[in-house]
Amino acid sequence: MLVITADGEIDLASAGLLRRALWQDLPRHTVLDLSGVSFMAAAGLRVLEEAAERAHLERRKVAVVARTHPAARVLRLAGFDRMPIYPRLADAVRELPAWPTAGPLLWRSADERGKLAPRGVDQGSAEGVTMHDRAHDVSAALLELTESLRAGESRDETLARMAARAVALLPGADAASVTLFDGGVPRTVAATEESVLVLDKAQYSLDDGPCLEATRTETVVRTDTALAHRRWPAFGEAAAGAGVETMLSCPLFVGVDDAVTGDAARQHHLSGALNVWSRQQSVFDPMDAALIALFTSAMSGVILTAARWGHAQRQARQLRTALESRDAIATAKGIVMARRGLTADEAFAWLTELSQRTNRKVRDIATIILAQPAIVEPAQRGSTAGSY
Repeated sequence: MLVITADGEIDLASAGLLRRALWQDLPRHTVLDLSGVSFMAAAGLRVLEEAAERAHLERRKVAVVARTHPAARVLRLAGFDRMPIYPRLADAVRELPAWPTAGPLLWRSADERGKLAPRGVDQGSAEGVTMHDRAHDVSAALLELTESLRAGESRDETLARMAARAVALLPGADAASVTLFDGGVPRTVAATEESVLVLDKAQYSLDDGPCLEATRTETVVRTDTALAHRRWPAFGEAAAGAGVETMLSCPLFVGVDDAVTGDAARQHHLSGALNVWSRQQSVFDPMDAALIALFTSAMSGVILTAARWGHAQRQARQLRTALESRDAIATAKGIVMARRGLTADEAFAWLTELSQRTNRKVRDIATIILAQPAIVEPAQRGSTAGSY
């Protein structure tokens, strides 16, 4: 039996490493241990689907250990049931050899062992569309968003494109908005239609509603106008006035990078929610709720990646500016040395003194001297201080 261990984040960049590990010549029994995985995007889910298909064709057995919340949550929400999934490595090693090679694969937990009850067939599937088909739609949307990340794009711009993609993903969706908490205060940072802004503001004023409940409880909240009238009367009135019949709010967590180390500060995040609005009744079934949760979970990693790119670009610009400033100051110092007969230290002291006296940065004075070297007056005999 072979045990393959994955740690850290499985995103678009690292999924290829996992694919290569699972595509080698594997023994009859293989266990993929995801216990140390802190984040798994749709790209990682696709790799597992490919591995499951290959194992089925080659009559081999592959199991997954998903103990951590991030990996387990994505697998559950995606309805991934093509491999047995265990909470502990020891359980997988002990039980995998006895697992049937073909047939439905199930989630296994301590109280489920010995039972072969399936996870359940997709509920609410229409016209033969399965959870597997819809999960591929989510994967494609995430791949498109990831590949279309633009240099310099802000977090809020990425969230706006995320909201638009969510509307396209869910049948019956008409608009979407994104709420983030900043210092404990909610605000709408993106919306596909201005008409839904009043719905977000109504919730902020009441300090309650489906969006805020989703954020506080970390669960997907679905409601309709009738239920909203009973639970949040003022918000229900606002929803009816905007012509909204059904609402779906999913918690969203946006990681924050440490500005010094560049490492993800996992204990600190901006919380909020993705809110999807429909003008139709009886839309957004449990499948939609699961898929939008999968989408937002994976999208959090995309947003963090975009933030890291932006941070790297800012650092590169700052470094380039610093190098250009250093070169300009060194050249200006040489001009001062030549025209005033000073040593290198004396020339820099001369530039510094002039900077303080004129309330200008040394870099700016150096730029002026480079443009007009003759502006530095030759020193009078026996004098080292002077002006332009």
